[in-house]
Amino acid sequence: HILKRDYESAFWIYVAKPFEGEDAREVREILWETRDVKFGLRELPKYLRYERSLLQCLREGKNEREALLSLPENLKIMFIHAYQSVIFNNVLSDRIEEFGNLKVVEVGDWVDFVNTNNYYTFRGEFVRVRSHNYKRVRFLIEKGLCSLAIPLPGYETDLGDDWTSERVKFYLERDGIDLRDFKHEFKEFSSRGSFRIADIIIEHTNLRYEKDGNVTFNFYLPKGCYATVFLREFVKKPLA
Repeated sequence: HILKRDYESAFWIYVAKPFEGEDAREVREILWETRDVKFGLRELPKYLRYERSLLQCLREGKNEREALLSLPENLKIMFIHAYQSVIFNNVLSDRIEEFGNLKVVEVGDWVDFVNTNNYYTFRGEFVRVRSHNYKRVRFLIEKGLCSLAIPLPGYETDLGDDWTSERVKFYLERDGIDLRDFKHEFKEFSSRGSFRIADIIIEHTNLRYEKDGNVTFNFYLPKGCYATVFLREFVKKPLA
């Protein structure tokens, strides 16, 4: 909604839209239906400080856009990053369903290469797969020295007619978003676009059983990866 400049919808979704499993669900449901600012300030838990801060802005006479702009800069940036992550996750799931795994690349895909130093990190030098480098990219992927990358859309993103680009365009069109929408009049809501590695290389893992029955799991993940998501694949339940 922010990319569409629909600040009113963005405001109330952030402040009041209820979601499963939270303590404040019932309060949010009422607030979502009533848009009662005084009720929200009275009933929302104190720990929801950003939601309460936004409501306070309305109470002071500001509009929804002005309220959102009052948030800390790092939080405002996260709104756009969150939408880019939704696109990434959808395309990633589609890619696995279509190709069976993330080791398959086609001409037109993007890849990044591994720095083989103390820990595995990626260079951040994203290269498009072309006919002249296709065989070498395939070889490097098989050796664990290269990985598929998926675009995080922005106003400088170069989408082609390859499979991944078409899926990114599909989700943008579904949401009524144009790449030019990412060039926002407020820089916190702008993004040039970037890439995210689709298939991480996990190294330096060590599983140790302790005498007290606990398990110590040492591992290293590249930048931008979430340890909780990685561990969830082993314990098979949500992690706090």
